Amino acid sequence: MEGKDNLSETTFCIYEGRHIPNNVVSDEHIIPLSLGGTNSLVIPASKAINSVAGEIEGRLGNEFGMSLRRNEFDVRGHSGKRPIPTYKSGKIEELDLPVQVQLDKKNKEMRLFSPRHRRYLDDSESAGLTVKFNTSIDLTTKIRFTAKVAIGAGYFIYGSVFAQFAKVKHLRALMK
Repeated sequence: MEGKDNLSETTFCIYEGRHIPNNVVSDEHIIPLSLGGTNSLVIPASKAINSVAGEIEGRLGNEFGMSLRRNEFDVRGHSGKRPIPTYKSGKIEELDLPVQVQLDKKNKEMRLFSPRHRRYLDDSESAGLTVKFNTSIDLTTKIRFTAKVAIGAGYFIYGSVFAQFAKVKHLRALMK
């Protein structure tokens, strides 16, 4: 794997397209652990880019469909906590009661938390009532994540050849 140059104490960051000082380098998971990745698929990257990548991955991991899949397959990140999708925009229509909706697909249960009452509602309080909540799909985040993975995977597999011949600047533009 291409990367650290001990003589000049710099590392090539494919996301920035240049060598950077080793003291601002960290391991970047091509697919983050929280989305099912592994510690064996990492490349060196600038800490600043790693932070941006973390924001993209966090948004994607909390997106409706992705968070349900993470829950179903018990995909945990660095924290080790089991993911339980929570949607804060819920409402019990008949009671005009705002609720947070937790959907635990793996355990086949839905829990409702009432911020007004500061507690979880038991089944008898919500049985037969209509619960609505809103969610959205952010295509921009998916595009940014795909560009990040394409850059990282290309560099992981092909190294400097990828950096030299692929049109990485177009992927970088999508990532930003």
